[in-house]
Amino acid sequence: GKSSTLAYLALNGTEVLCDDMVIVDGDHPLCGPRSIDLRADAAERFGAGEAIGMTGARERWRLKLGHTTPGATLTGWVFLAWGEKLEARRLPARERIPRIASERGLRLPPVRPDALLTLAELPAWELSRPRAWESLPRAADLLLELASATPTAGA
Repeated sequence: GKSSTLAYLALNGTEVLCDDMVIVDGDHPLCGPRSIDLRADAAERFGAGEAIGMTGARERWRLKLGHTTPGATLTGWVFLAWGEKLEARRLPARERIPRIASERGLRLPPVRPDALLTLAELPAWELSRPRAWESLPRAADLLLELASATPTAGA
């Protein structure tokens, strides 16, 4: 649901930095690949993406992303999950470190060992939604609210 959610946001005018990987330098997120890879059902649903053939175990469609505005600042984390209803739950500090650490893509020793603690100081939420396509617009709105300067949902 992550790539579908990002594609929905991008197709509806929200600037998306990346899909599968973000590199963080202090509090600055750096753009990853400027595309979102979609499954067949999402590409068909959105009427978007260019077929790129097999990637991994399934066919994929690539939605190219536009340019981004420089100077983005990392202000928090949102972890997506499937659930029976749409809801946002603010994650306590004890849950942030394991979640952020488990998502690390690079397994080399960090240049700054305290970086994980610094990243875990940022607010974090778990946003869950049903797998039904109909839940996507409301989930996207809630995600944008969480990403805003004054997030109040789920607090």
